[in-house]
Amino acid sequence: APVVARAGHDLVGVVTTAGPPGRYGHFPLATLVDARPSGVDVLVAASARRFAPLLAALDADLALCGGFPVRIPADALAVPRLGVLNGHPSPLPRYRGPNPIGWALRNGDTELGFTFHFMDAEIDTGPIVLQSAAPLTGAEGAGEVIGVLLGLWTSLLPQALARVEAGEPGLLQSEDGASYAGFFEPEFAEIDWTRPAEEVHRQACAWQVAAMRD
Repeated sequence: APVVARAGHDLVGVVTTAGPPGRYGHFPLATLVDARPSGVDVLVAASARRFAPLLAALDADLALCGGFPVRIPADALAVPRLGVLNGHPSPLPRYRGPNPIGWALRNGDTELGFTFHFMDAEIDTGPIVLQSAAPLTGAEGAGEVIGVLLGLWTSLLPQALARVEAGEPGLLQSEDGASYAGFFEPEFAEIDWTRPAEEVHRQACAWQVAAMRD
């Protein structure tokens, strides 16, 4: 909310849902309700079918999405006049899907990419509004990696909002280099202690981040 306000916009409400059990950790919805800024409504949808009418009730020009626990249906995406802007922690089209940071760590990427894009009917395939990246050097644990993510989100959001306000439609994504970052296979939880220490560290950190989102 403070980032949105500093960019000259009003946060009129939040639409959320509990989603599948444990999908993105154990953050209780009651905490979100208690932490909401003054004057901001928090609407909790019982199912994906309720997203469209709840968004319509807020009468917002643009919706922001980040780490949403379920797929948003097309009728809900069509409600905001300017669309739905999603913040995805990867250099799209690479690492589409629910576990991009985990795969970046698993693959030994030296930086964390971030993309603001308009949402469409598919997963993380909509037009790109803004992209950037930050180095992962020195980020030894999951908490530090999430700190890099939050830094990207807060620094890029005002620029992305300005581009949307200016009427920029975004650039269509290429399929060159596209990949899907799904949840880790259970076998990846087993550590092979004969592997190099750096690889074992990446595996442990990747699981820590994945556990915060799974």
